[in-house]
Amino acid sequence: MDARELRLKLGSGQRDFPEVDLYEANLAGIDLRGVDLQGANLCRADLHGANLEDAELVGANLAGADLVEADLAGANLAAADLNGAVLSGANLQSANLGRTDLHGADLTDTNLQGADLRQANLRLADLKGADMSGAALDGADLVGACLSEGP
Repeated sequence: MDARELRLKLGSGQRDFPEVDLYEANLAGIDLRGVDLQGANLCRADLHGANLEDAELVGANLAGADLVEADLAGANLAAADLNGAVLSGANLQSANLGRTDLHGADLTDTNLQGADLRQANLRLADLKGADMSGAALDGADLVGACLSEGP
């Protein structure tokens, strides 16, 4: 399936796309609120400014994806691969990121209020300016993560 076909199916009311392959798809600004994308391949996809609020992304591959300023509030990203993804300015408030691979991800200026980051891999992640108030971090791996500005 390509981005054009996905947009057509969304327009006809379809909301379930488990394990769909959208590798490197241009989905910038798309409205995917509440859509089921469990196990989907969104590796290196352009989701800049996309609305993924309350989306089901359990086990999805979003490695290297552009999620700049995307709305992922309440999304379920448990066990998803976001290795090297760019999420700067994204809204991840109350999102489930438990066991998610965020190794080397850019999370600068993200809203992670109340997010579940238990057992998440945040090694070498850039969290400068991120709001992590109320976030659950039990068992999260923060080795080498950048949590503040300066030397």
